[in-house]
Amino acid sequence: MGITVKFRATSRLDRIFEVGILLKGLDGLLEVAGGIFLLLIKPEYLNQLATTLTQHEFAEDPRDFFSTYILHATQNLSAGSLVFAALYLLSHGITKIVLIWEILHNRLWAYLGLIYLTIGFMIYQVYRFSYSHSVGLVLLTLFDAVIVYLTVVEYRKRKSHQSTGSALRTPRRVRSKPAASPCPATANGQEPGLASVGDDRCEAGCDSVKGEPR
Repeated sequence: MGITVKFRATSRLDRIFEVGILLKGLDGLLEVAGGIFLLLIKPEYLNQLATTLTQHEFAEDPRDFFSTYILHATQNLSAGSLVFAALYLLSHGITKIVLIWEILHNRLWAYLGLIYLTIGFMIYQVYRFSYSHSVGLVLLTLFDAVIVYLTVVEYRKRKSHQSTGSALRTPRRVRSKPAASPCPATANGQEPGLASVGDDRCEAGCDSVKGEPR
Protein backbone atom coordinates (compact mmCIF):
# COMPACT_ATOMS: atom_id res chain seq x y z
CA MET A 1 0.00 0.00 0.00
CA GLY A 2 1.49 3.37 -1.06
CA ILE A 3 2.09 6.21 1.36
CA THR A 4 0.25 9.45 0.55
CA VAL A 5 2.55 12.47 0.55
CA LYS A 6 0.84 15.83 0.79
CA PHE A 7 1.96 18.88 -1.14
CA ARG A 8 4.34 21.10 0.83
CA ALA A 9 5.36 24.58 -0.30
CA THR A 10 9.14 24.95 -0.05
CA SER A 11 9.66 28.21 -1.94
CA ARG A 12 7.88 31.45 -2.76
CA LEU A 13 6.86 30.07 -6.16
CA ASP A 14 5.40 27.02 -4.44
CA ARG A 15 3.32 29.24 -2.16
CA ILE A 16 2.03 31.28 -5.11
CA PHE A 17 1.11 28.03 -6.86
CA GLU A 18 -0.62 26.73 -3.73
CA VAL A 19 -2.70 29.92 -3.39
CA GLY A 20 -3.57 29.76 -7.09
CA ILE A 21 -4.83 26.19 -7.05
CA LEU A 22 -6.76 26.82 -3.83
CA LEU A 23 -8.52 29.69 -5.61
CA LYS A 24 -9.24 27.31 -8.51
CA GLY A 25 -10.64 24.81 -6.01
CA LEU A 26 -12.87 27.51 -4.51
CA ASP A 27 -14.01 28.38 -8.01
CA GLY A 28 -14.87 24.72 -8.53
CA LEU A 29 -16.99 24.69 -5.36
CA LEU A 30 -18.87 27.80 -6.53
CA GLU A 31 -19.47 26.18 -9.92
CA VAL A 32 -20.90 23.06 -8.26
CA ALA A 33 -23.16 25.23 -6.08
CA GLY A 34 -24.26 27.19 -9.15
CA GLY A 35 -24.97 24.02 -11.10
CA ILE A 36 -27.14 22.63 -8.30
CA PHE A 37 -28.98 25.96 -8.08
CA LEU A 38 -29.72 25.95 -11.82
CA LEU A 39 -31.05 22.38 -11.63
CA LEU A 40 -33.51 23.32 -8.89
CA ILE A 41 -34.76 26.66 -10.20
CA LYS A 42 -37.31 27.33 -12.94
CA PRO A 43 -36.69 29.89 -15.74
CA GLU A 44 -39.79 31.91 -14.77
CA TYR A 45 -38.64 32.27 -11.18
CA LEU A 46 -35.13 33.23 -12.29
CA ASN A 47 -36.52 35.93 -14.57
CA GLN A 48 -38.70 37.27 -11.76
CA LEU A 49 -35.73 37.26 -9.37
CA ALA A 50 -33.58 39.17 -11.88
CA THR A 51 -36.33 41.76 -12.35
CA THR A 52 -36.63 42.27 -8.59
CA LEU A 53 -32.86 42.61 -8.10
CA THR A 54 -32.38 45.09 -10.93
CA GLN A 55 -35.47 47.20 -10.31
CA HIS A 56 -33.65 49.67 -8.05
CA GLU A 57 -30.75 50.04 -10.50
CA PHE A 58 -33.12 50.77 -13.39
CA ALA A 59 -34.88 53.40 -11.28
CA GLU A 60 -31.57 55.28 -10.94
CA ASP A 61 -30.15 54.57 -14.38
CA PRO A 62 -32.36 52.99 -17.06
CA ARG A 63 -29.29 52.29 -19.18
CA ASP A 64 -27.32 50.47 -16.48
CA PHE A 65 -25.11 47.98 -18.31
CA PHE A 66 -25.10 45.14 -15.77
CA SER A 67 -28.81 45.31 -15.05
CA THR A 68 -29.62 45.29 -18.76
CA TYR A 69 -27.30 42.34 -19.34
CA ILE A 70 -28.81 40.31 -16.46
CA LEU A 71 -32.38 40.93 -17.63
CA HIS A 72 -31.53 40.12 -21.23
CA ALA A 73 -29.81 36.88 -20.21
CA THR A 74 -32.64 35.65 -17.99
CA GLN A 75 -35.40 36.50 -20.47
CA ASN A 76 -33.83 34.31 -23.15
CA LEU A 77 -33.37 31.31 -20.87
CA SER A 78 -35.32 28.11 -21.39
CA ALA A 79 -35.53 24.92 -19.33
CA GLY A 80 -33.13 23.19 -21.72
CA SER A 81 -30.63 26.02 -21.47
CA LEU A 82 -30.71 25.84 -17.67
CA VAL A 83 -30.09 22.09 -17.69
CA PHE A 84 -27.18 22.50 -20.10
CA ALA A 85 -25.66 25.29 -18.01
CA ALA A 86 -26.14 23.25 -14.83
CA LEU A 87 -24.44 20.16 -16.29
CA TYR A 88 -21.62 22.33 -17.64
CA LEU A 89 -20.99 23.90 -14.24
CA LEU A 90 -21.27 20.62 -12.36
CA SER A 91 -18.91 18.69 -14.65
CA HIS A 92 -16.34 21.49 -14.74
CA GLY A 93 -16.54 22.16 -11.00
CA ILE A 94 -16.32 18.51 -9.91
CA THR A 95 -13.42 17.80 -12.28
CA LYS A 96 -11.57 20.86 -11.00
CA ILE A 97 -12.11 19.90 -7.35
CA VAL A 98 -10.87 16.34 -7.92
CA LEU A 99 -7.74 17.54 -9.73
CA ILE A 100 -6.93 20.11 -7.03
CA TRP A 101 -7.40 17.49 -4.31
CA GLU A 102 -5.08 15.05 -6.08
CA ILE A 103 -2.47 17.77 -6.68
CA LEU A 104 -2.47 18.58 -2.97
CA HIS A 105 -1.68 14.89 -2.43
CA ASN A 106 1.19 14.99 -4.97
CA ARG A 107 -0.40 12.89 -7.73
CA LEU A 108 1.62 13.67 -10.86
CA TRP A 109 -1.18 12.74 -13.27
CA ALA A 110 -3.37 15.44 -11.70
CA TYR A 111 -0.85 18.14 -12.68
CA LEU A 112 -1.18 17.14 -16.33
CA GLY A 113 -4.95 16.91 -16.02
CA LEU A 114 -5.17 20.44 -14.64
CA ILE A 115 -2.88 21.77 -17.38
CA TYR A 116 -4.92 20.26 -20.22
CA LEU A 117 -8.26 21.18 -18.65
CA THR A 118 -7.23 24.80 -18.09
CA ILE A 119 -5.82 25.16 -21.61
CA GLY A 120 -9.07 23.79 -23.02
CA PHE A 121 -11.13 26.35 -21.16
CA MET A 122 -8.71 29.13 -22.11
CA ILE A 123 -9.37 28.33 -25.77
CA TYR A 124 -13.12 28.39 -25.10
CA GLN A 125 -12.81 31.72 -23.27
CA VAL A 126 -10.87 33.26 -26.17
CA TYR A 127 -13.63 32.10 -28.52
CA ARG A 128 -16.30 33.69 -26.31
CA PHE A 129 -14.29 36.90 -26.11
CA SER A 130 -14.27 37.12 -29.92
CA TYR A 131 -17.98 38.04 -29.88
CA SER A 132 -18.65 39.22 -26.30
CA HIS A 133 -15.54 41.40 -25.74
CA SER A 134 -15.89 40.87 -22.00
CA VAL A 135 -13.14 42.29 -19.78
CA GLY A 136 -13.92 39.59 -17.23
CA LEU A 137 -13.03 36.90 -19.75
CA VAL A 138 -9.69 38.58 -20.41
CA LEU A 139 -8.85 38.67 -16.70
CA LEU A 140 -9.98 35.07 -16.23
CA THR A 141 -7.87 33.90 -19.19
CA LEU A 142 -4.80 35.72 -17.86
CA PHE A 143 -5.30 34.11 -14.45
CA ASP A 144 -5.62 30.68 -16.08
CA ALA A 145 -2.42 31.31 -18.06
CA VAL A 146 -0.55 32.00 -14.82
CA ILE A 147 -1.99 28.81 -13.29
CA VAL A 148 -0.88 26.78 -16.32
CA TYR A 149 2.66 28.20 -16.08
CA LEU A 150 2.94 27.51 -12.35
CA THR A 151 1.50 24.01 -12.76
CA VAL A 152 4.04 23.17 -15.48
CA VAL A 153 6.90 24.41 -13.27
CA GLU A 154 5.65 22.42 -10.27
CA TYR A 155 5.06 19.30 -12.35
CA ARG A 156 8.62 19.32 -13.65
CA LYS A 157 9.99 19.91 -10.17
CA ARG A 158 7.95 17.12 -8.57
CA LYS A 159 8.75 14.69 -11.37
CA SER A 160 12.47 15.46 -11.05
CA HIS A 161 12.38 14.94 -7.28
CA GLN A 162 10.48 11.68 -7.70
CA SER A 163 12.98 10.38 -10.27
CA THR A 164 15.94 11.36 -8.06
CA GLY A 165 14.38 9.69 -5.03
CA SER A 166 13.75 6.48 -6.98
CA ALA A 167 17.36 6.41 -8.18
CA LEU A 168 18.72 6.85 -4.65
CA ARG A 169 16.61 4.08 -3.19
CA THR A 170 18.31 0.68 -3.35
CA PRO A 171 16.53 -2.60 -2.70
CA ARG A 172 17.23 -4.23 0.63
CA ARG A 173 18.97 -7.56 0.59
CA VAL A 174 17.51 -10.15 2.88
CA ARG A 175 20.24 -12.25 4.41
CA SER A 176 19.21 -15.85 4.23
CA LYS A 177 19.85 -18.07 7.24
CA PRO A 178 21.98 -21.19 6.66
CA ALA A 179 20.02 -24.38 6.59
CA ALA A 180 20.21 -26.43 9.77
CA SER A 181 22.59 -29.38 9.45
CA PRO A 182 22.02 -32.70 11.19
CA CYS A 183 23.72 -33.10 14.54
CA PRO A 184 27.00 -34.93 14.06
CA ALA A 185 26.33 -36.98 17.16
CA THR A 186 23.07 -38.36 15.82
CA ALA A 187 23.98 -38.48 12.15
CA ASN A 188 27.44 -40.08 12.47
CA GLY A 189 27.20 -41.75 15.87
CA GLN A 190 29.90 -39.51 17.31
CA GLU A 191 30.14 -37.94 20.75
CA PRO A 192 28.48 -34.58 21.35
CA GLY A 193 31.82 -32.95 21.98
CA LEU A 194 32.72 -33.42 18.31
CA ALA A 195 29.88 -31.10 17.23
CA SER A 196 30.67 -27.69 15.82
CA VAL A 197 31.80 -25.20 18.42
CA GLY A 198 29.17 -22.54 19.17
CA ASP A 199 26.27 -24.60 17.83
CA ASP A 200 24.28 -24.70 21.07
CA ARG A 201 21.22 -26.10 19.44
CA CYS A 202 23.15 -28.99 18.01
CA GLU A 203 24.81 -29.71 21.38
CA ALA A 204 21.46 -29.46 23.16
CA GLY A 205 20.00 -31.89 20.64
CA CYS A 206 22.87 -34.27 21.11
CA ASP A 207 22.50 -34.14 24.89
CA SER A 208 18.79 -34.85 24.61
CA VAL A 209 19.49 -37.83 22.41
CA LYS A 210 21.98 -39.26 24.88
CA GLY A 211 19.73 -38.39 27.81
CA GLU A 212 22.40 -36.31 29.54
CA PRO A 213 21.18 -33.04 31.06
CA ARG A 214 23.35 -29.99 30.53
